[in-house]
Amino acid sequence: MSSASSTTGIDRRSITAAGAPPAVGPYTHAVLHGDTLYCSGALPLDPATGAVTDESLAAETATARGHASGEALEHLARRGAELGEAEIGIAVRARPRGADTAISVVVAGPGWVHRERRMVFLGGSNGRIRAGLAAVHILLTAIRAH
Repeated sequence: MSSASSTTGIDRRSITAAGAPPAVGPYTHAVLHGDTLYCSGALPLDPATGAVTDESLAAETATARGHASGEALEHLARRGAELGEAEIGIAVRARPRGADTAISVVVAGPGWVHRERRMVFLGGSNGRIRAGLAAVHILLTAIRAH
């Protein structure tokens, strides 16, 4: 399901993923703005039941690790491309690593997938900015290679 609007002359569509649990807050699963797809975060939900998993830290860590595997990132990249009606999708996982930020990036295209891990310097908001720039570099390099 999607709805469209435009305030800047660039099309914007709100996207609700079929088969996914409804959004818990006042937002949609994703927004397609021009040719960029923005996806919301996820709660520790069991995909089969839609129920929140066990409240323990160990259970939440296991769920997060399952969602963050290379296969899960590839699935997210391919699903994002599908929802955004694009040929190439990208998924990025960033996490603090000491005073720096570690990222895992998956770029998925028709018949190919590129996975890469990098350490970017700095943490916090500066680390997230650097992670975004590194992800863009990985995306462009993967596109040029294929």
